[in-house]
Amino acid sequence: SLGTSANADGVFRLVLSGSRLPATLNVSYLGYANGKQRVTEATNNLQIALQPADKTLREVVVMPDSSLRVLLKKAYNRIPDNYLNQPARLTFFYREALKSARNEYA
Repeated sequence: SLGTSANADGVFRLVLSGSRLPATLNVSYLGYANGKQRVTEATNNLQIALQPADKTLREVVVMPDSSLRVLLKKAYNRIPDNYLNQPARLTFFYREALKSARNEYA
């Protein structure tokens, strides 16, 4: 399985070799229904349109300031439990995009 992510404009890059085709792309984005796109041949320009999807949020509870202070104090006291206090090796992914003066991605 391969994965990628799009930038703020929805532009993404996913390299599939001929041996991986045909393939089905599973696409998701917050606020939209998940979609699938079948890819049968290599292409440099694939447009995928997702349909907007409404999502009902759970109830929001507004607390008075005193309750917020209690919550923040509990969170502060749990810092040693929630964060590492020694060096650790982590794996992460970083994506950067640059646009030229012509508004094209470099």
